[in-house]
Amino acid sequence: MDRRFNLKAEAEVLGAVIKENKLIHEIYDFLLPEDFYDKKNKLIYSAIRQLQESNFPITLVTLTEALKENLSEAGGITYLSEVIASSLSGEHIKTYSEIIKDKANLRRFINCSNNATKEANEGDKSIGEIISDLESTINLIKTGGKRHSGELKEGIDNFIGDIDAVRRGEKALSSISSGYKNLDHILGGFERQELLIIAGRPRMGKSAVSMNLALATAIRGKNKVAYFSIEMSKKQCFQRIAAALCKIPMNKIKRSNLNEEEFSRVKNTIEKLSNYNFKLYDSVIYLEDIKSECYRLKESEGLDVVFIDYLQIIGLQTSFSNRNLEVSNISSQLKRMAKELDITMVCLSQINRATETRVDKRPILADLRDSGAIEQDADTVMFVYRHAYYEPEEAKEDELELLIGKARQGETGVIPMKWNGAYQKMEEREKVLKDSR
Repeated sequence: MDRRFNLKAEAEVLGAVIKENKLIHEIYDFLLPEDFYDKKNKLIYSAIRQLQESNFPITLVTLTEALKENLSEAGGITYLSEVIASSLSGEHIKTYSEIIKDKANLRRFINCSNNATKEANEGDKSIGEIISDLESTINLIKTGGKRHSGELKEGIDNFIGDIDAVRRGEKALSSISSGYKNLDHILGGFERQELLIIAGRPRMGKSAVSMNLALATAIRGKNKVAYFSIEMSKKQCFQRIAAALCKIPMNKIKRSNLNEEEFSRVKNTIEKLSNYNFKLYDSVIYLEDIKSECYRLKESEGLDVVFIDYLQIIGLQTSFSNRNLEVSNISSQLKRMAKELDITMVCLSQINRATETRVDKRPILADLRDSGAIEQDADTVMFVYRHAYYEPEEAKEDELELLIGKARQGETGVIPMKWNGAYQKMEEREKVLKDSR
């Protein structure tokens, strides 16, 4: 028996739908014409869907009319009659549909594998592009064919059940703790399936802020975190991590100017990182590769939050005519990935120079650089601002503000934080200022 197809299952599904038209609703969104192996069956199923979309009954007569010039290629009235006569019952239509879908996915995988081998031997694509195409097909196979439901009852039951379980202390909130209570208070934690943008001008500290958040999310929040540093090497990241966690000036760590006690603290702290669910990447620069690694992590180890530093330098293996289109494509893909993997996606972004021309240099949403799509795709936009950068004599050096400029599910507001530039460390203050604008 050929593993690539099951003609009996295909005929059973077609005959069942023709005999009992309402069965089409059970498979319409799940089974596509291209899932059928036999060309006759593919043509018949396409005609069935066409009749369904036109609100016509599905019978031998209407199918004959719908197939028109394709009737003979579909086996003619003789084959249609045989399909109807041989179908026993619609009772197992879902099972047969799943068999057809599995066979179709097997064929897709075989075709993609063969194409990848051919491209590797003869084509012009890079090995990265070939692997990315193969992984994209595999991910489509994994996520494709899901049955969707718009019915409210199941969703309502889950919603009320979750609220009641949290209220009675039987279940934790579904949001992910950032490890900072004031940030969790304003935002409600990191929400799954959401894209959060951390934006700011250069030298404002957004990379350090994101690293502090990533560490707190993994260590204090006990979540599974992946950090993609496109701008800095692992060595540079470890220098920041060691400075923040050990409270040793980063300049001393960079110069290896440490006494025995300081060296021991740094060594123990960095070695302990491997005990947490924290992954750090510095050689993954293309979005396609970031996606592949995130899918792999989710499948093999689990994944809660992904940090990317930063959006404007993420590479794409597909070229675009202008930078705005490229950035728009990246932000929309990040949002989709957050939904598909059920994770929080946190991505850093530059802002334009407009802040420099204003009296109040606190950034606003219009300052996001390169594309309005970033603001549109993001569920939350958080700006990093240090007034002392602009007014060193007027403001305190240890003051840092997280400005929540957009929060689809939470509140906008200003979260004052303590900042220590020498340690590249962000800590909490007691006071939280809600937005009054």
